[in-house]
Amino acid sequence: MRNTLHLFLMLSLFSCQSSTPKREESVNENIRLNQIGYHPKSNKQFILTDTAATQFQLLNNQQETVYTGRVMSNGNWGPSGEAIYMGDFSSFEASGTYQVVVNESASYPF
Repeated sequence: MRNTLHLFLMLSLFSCQSSTPKREESVNENIRLNQIGYHPKSNKQFILTDTAATQFQLLNNQQETVYTGRVMSNGNWGPSGEAIYMGDFSSFEASGTYQVVVNESASYPF
């Protein structure tokens, strides 16, 4: 009984903590990026498939826009027929947890 109580308390504690941004309910799986993350000084790009857009925002955990960039068409990928767009935020060098937002839809946090 005591072990069950400890397990319950630990699970309750962990379920109350979350560092995931609030936009997770509108995750767009057409935003494809490195979910493990990027080194602050490395190239940071993402692919957007079948979603026409001209710009994107990078949001932090507080849902604040910390970077805005352009989305560029990159043609079609032959095997799938998907229209490919690319975004680049390589000049953004702050560490943290972020989401890319395009047309009100967000990527998974990274």
